[in-house]
Amino acid sequence: MDKEQIFEYCQKHGFHIENAISGRKSHVLFLEKNRRKFILKKILVAEDEDIDLKFDMEIGSIENVNKINNNRVRLPEIVDVVQEEHFYVSRRIEGTTLHQEISSFFYNGSLIMDIHQKLFDWLFEFYDFFKKNDDLNFESLMKHGPYTSKMGEILGEKAFDPEMGDLLNKKNLLISKVHGDLTPWNIILDREKQLYMIDWGNSGFDYPAHDVARFMMQIQKKMIFRNVRRDLIRLFWKSFGYLYGEDMTVFQKILSFQYHYSMKNLEQKASSAAVHLAPVKFLRIYLLYYSYKFFLTNIDRGV
Repeated sequence: MDKEQIFEYCQKHGFHIENAISGRKSHVLFLEKNRRKFILKKILVAEDEDIDLKFDMEIGSIENVNKINNNRVRLPEIVDVVQEEHFYVSRRIEGTTLHQEISSFFYNGSLIMDIHQKLFDWLFEFYDFFKKNDDLNFESLMKHGPYTSKMGEILGEKAFDPEMGDLLNKKNLLISKVHGDLTPWNIILDREKQLYMIDWGNSGFDYPAHDVARFMMQIQKKMIFRNVRRDLIRLFWKSFGYLYGEDMTVFQKILSFQYHYSMKNLEQKASSAAVHLAPVKFLRIYLLYYSYKFFLTNIDRGV
């Protein structure tokens, strides 16, 4: 769907285009109609990816996740789907990302803890609702899991971990639907501090332990000077220790993968930036490494 077709669709349906953002994974248009705000998202894929499968996964995830009967976290309402062109229109949530919330000068520690309690409670129910341990094994996750399938690319020969494979095949590790890119910038708070989770294009079945480890890596990086960091780690382990079988070895393996995965993403972004941004790259790498070590050390101490 090229720009002319997008303009034609918007004109036909009475949408005014306020802004547009293009990335590797999607084109996103910010729309307005009758004083109401919307998002048009056009899915993009690499040459070796199946666009129909990825589009169906995103739409299906949004529709299925809405079956969870609690309001701690919501998903934007879809108002139109154009299957053949791989785009959809949803309500735009007016608010700030969790990333922005915790970066604010007017940071409120008790509010941050309350937000994470709601988020973790919802994730606990989400993973339980979509758990699926009956017909998945480690080998199938290596091919199709949103996180596990990347392990070979990131870790090389170390990716196939017999210990984790044995735990999964013996049904000792939970497999469930995961968000696939659970980060603070994919969570929005509206004016009433209601949580919304967006960007389900990477969802699928995998270890939810990866989902929450990725989130905590990124949230720790943003809260380096915040005094609730250890409180969040305590809440994390209380909420999700069971995903690792209460096993520090499994936790360390998954956290290590998430660290190297995030590091590779930083390297890819830096490769397309100007040379004069090298100090920014160094700072981001340092913050990521420091957060990784802080998280690992404080878990080891049993906080």
